[in-house]
Amino acid sequence: DMMKRVTALVARAQETAKELADARKREEDLRGENSKLKAQIVADALRIAELTATIEQSAQTISLMQARVDSLDASVTELRATQSKAFYVIGKEGDLLQKGIGVKEGGANLVVARVGRTLVPARTLDRELFTPIDTRQVHEISVPDSSRTYRIVSRQSLDDADVVARDGASFRGNLKIKDIDRFWAQSKYLIIVQR
Repeated sequence: DMMKRVTALVARAQETAKELADARKREEDLRGENSKLKAQIVADALRIAELTATIEQSAQTISLMQARVDSLDASVTELRATQSKAFYVIGKEGDLLQKGIGVKEGGANLVVARVGRTLVPARTLDRELFTPIDTRQVHEISVPDSSRTYRIVSRQSLDDADVVARDGASFRGNLKIKDIDRFWAQSKYLIIVQR
């Protein structure tokens, strides 16, 4: 009976020793896994820090590029405004000559007078004597008296405009600009003489 008890105790002791050895092995495995997980966490934290730095750098680059785009937009807007500026003046021949907007050129030189001289734009023009307009918005030039006859002295062509009545280079009524790009391509200064 005693032998049975001793055998049972030995068997139980061996089983407990085996369970203890298994528990120690499991503990070592878990510690190994724990070390791996800690190393992975450290690596992940480092990677997150690197990605955060990259994101911040990208955000700064995007911010700089947005500032450049805004600057370019402002420059383009300013350039468009400058390119769209035009100037016009309407007056009688004597007034245009007196203000220095137009000059007489050409014609035959007779002893008494120079016959056939025509009014042409002066070589230098004073913007202050003209009415400024934005060609993107103004598509019609109103004349002071629509019953009178007018003629364009500057380089613009009546072919790029609509008028009430036209006789060669002369016209009556307001000047409606059909194609602003073609009309203003030759000169940004429109000089109209009243006849």
